[in-house]
Amino acid sequence: MSEFQYFQLTHVDSYRFYQLPQELYLLKRYANLSNDACVLYAILKDRLRLSVANGWIDDSNNIYFLFSREQAAELIRVSKPTIIKIFKELREVNLLYEKNRGRGIPKMLYLGMILNDGEYIKTPEYINSSSKEILPEKLKNFTSRSKKSLPLEVKNFYPNNTNINNTNNIYIKNPKEENEKDDKVPYDEIIKIYNNTCKSLPMVLKKTKARCKNIKTFYLALENMEAIKTVFQKVEKSDFLSGRNGTWTNCSFDWILKESNYTKVIEGNYENKNNKSDFTQVRRKVAVVD
Repeated sequence: MSEFQYFQLTHVDSYRFYQLPQELYLLKRYANLSNDACVLYAILKDRLRLSVANGWIDDSNNIYFLFSREQAAELIRVSKPTIIKIFKELREVNLLYEKNRGRGIPKMLYLGMILNDGEYIKTPEYINSSSKEILPEKLKNFTSRSKKSLPLEVKNFYPNNTNINNTNNIYIKNPKEENEKDDKVPYDEIIKIYNNTCKSLPMVLKKTKARCKNIKTFYLALENMEAIKTVFQKVEKSDFLSGRNGTWTNCSFDWILKESNYTKVIEGNYENKNNKSDFTQVRRKVAVVD
């Protein structure tokens, strides 16, 4: 029992939480959802804030996110076949929509809002009752305001990350998610793939701070090296982007990293109208772009 730590009054707000909607368990329309599907919904809802920070909002002002099945399976600790089944569960009740962007490119995911039609599995009267009714008398009046009377060292020992007392409305955050991602960005490998693939474009010779920031955003958006390689291949195959048709010669590594540009590449906006190019000469530039 030496490693077991009891919760005390000052510890109740010491953790961050995922926001798990009660409607997923109470409404008839979601009665067939597995517990893992409900948990995944809560995790995906939490990631919407990351999407907003990254500017992942489409032309219709809908928030989307990029989150692979492999990442989801690892996060909720299930196998690949199981995570495929869970994604299907959410799609079937219109809580998840996946938009294809091309072979080898991660899908754009849209989270559906919960629809409350008032059809409950059972009457949720207990949810609306005050939680203080089941508390011991000495705890009924202990709220966040009571913490003002605690010693300073006790107040600061465990921070309140929810900012509210009602756990039915807790808004959560996945701790250190972005920092952990930073450590896994393969900057050198991405540059190497570009240099080996886009032989018609200026070679990248310098890894600047600004460029690394753009590489990170690019990597987080596409999520896997195969998708990144596909983007570079599409660029090199394009007579326009590669400069082989002589119309435009300003395409570069930094141009590709911009979201508006690589999105157009993925969607095929720069593909050749004819299968074969009349331009066979390949040019090679060597440049350093800070």
